[in-house]
Amino acid sequence: MKQIENISRIEQLEHLGSHLVNDEPVLIHGSIGHAALMANFLPSEDKFWGEERDIDLLAPGTDKAGLEFSLSEAGFGTPNPLDAGLCGLLITEGANRYAQKDGVVVQLRDASVFDEIRAYEIPGTNGIKIQSFNPMGMKAVNTLEPQYLRLSHFWSDQKLKLWFERNEIELPKGLKTSIDEFHQAYKAAYPYGAVLHQLAEVYATVIPEGIRRQFRSYTHHFMLRHAGRKTPFAEFGQRELT
Repeated sequence: MKQIENISRIEQLEHLGSHLVNDEPVLIHGSIGHAALMANFLPSEDKFWGEERDIDLLAPGTDKAGLEFSLSEAGFGTPNPLDAGLCGLLITEGANRYAQKDGVVVQLRDASVFDEIRAYEIPGTNGIKIQSFNPMGMKAVNTLEPQYLRLSHFWSDQKLKLWFERNEIELPKGLKTSIDEFHQAYKAAYPYGAVLHQLAEVYATVIPEGIRRQFRSYTHHFMLRHAGRKTPFAEFGQRELT
């Protein structure tokens, strides 16, 4: 595996911003993409409970494991971990796009907004740019994940929501309706999923890892049965936080 010694997060983002996978740019979204979208400085490198902040990304036509592995092989997997979870949530098949999660699949209408890519300059980095969706696509991606109240994201989610409102960013009717249908289908499949994910996030934040480890097989079995996944953090790879 290629290693780039003593690389900073800024340099990591610079490499990712100019890297191509299957001749397509690597798109960075999540908290880093949102900061660039709103022309804000980057969020802290660590989350409030001390865990390193992921870099959320997507490359069309590449699965989560394949994208994370190829970028790590290229030397771009450090210092901050990569999370390509959107590769499993937003699926492209020919001209069609689908939202998919834990066995629930809904075709998205008016989904061309995901094709419109922009370069965003990151404030305070001497002109370093990342590639991401246009503002409407960024809102669609942020809306796509079945919603539950994430305590650790509450204020950042509110700021992003206000930014979209101030800039009058609205999704096309067909896309908004099909995303709503996806959320309804997911809720029907996992009616207690949102509450359980929220409780699991509190549990993972408050309870020390040494104690969680002793009960992990039980908590994972329960969450898989009632919430569709072992943990609310399953999209972040192999880390097991509950």
